[in-house]
Amino acid sequence: MESIDEERLENIIKTVVDVVLGYSKEETLNSKLLDFDTHQRETLVKALLAVLRQALAQHLEEEAFTNLLNEKFVEQNVITKGLKEYYVKNMVNLQQHYAQCCPLNPGLVDFKWVSTLPSDSKFGLSSAQPTVKCQITTTNGAFAFNLSPEAVQNLAAEIQNIQNVIQEVK
Repeated sequence: MESIDEERLENIIKTVVDVVLGYSKEETLNSKLLDFDTHQRETLVKALLAVLRQALAQHLEEEAFTNLLNEKFVEQNVITKGLKEYYVKNMVNLQQHYAQCCPLNPGLVDFKWVSTLPSDSKFGLSSAQPTVKCQITTTNGAFAFNLSPEAVQNLAAEIQNIQNVIQEVK
């Protein structure tokens, strides 16, 4: 991987950006990395696209972008270093283009279930029900909704049904 010349590296990075902005297809990026073995290429492409999408969606600054790169790529390589350099130089323009090109294509960034017990429930004094909230963060923003106790029971029943089907299949 270290033998990538500067022109090819620039071409790869620009293709990563074009794919994220919707100007190119993922296959175009794959075709630029044919000298990598299939598994390595697929992993690299997915990770590069995921990192850039998340960085642009969350408007990450340089340090946060570096942390994200380090999290996704255990070993830094020529391509990740090139992506970091390109991102840092073009961060504002990239984020503006992303906001213009991708508002109708929200990607899931984070998904959390948060359950809360009433504060006095540990003493058995509360008549209030526990609450369950689903928090979803996408590239277009975040929202949350609360589930009623009945909805939680229905969800638990559906999860149990899914687990039963999985056990039957095994």
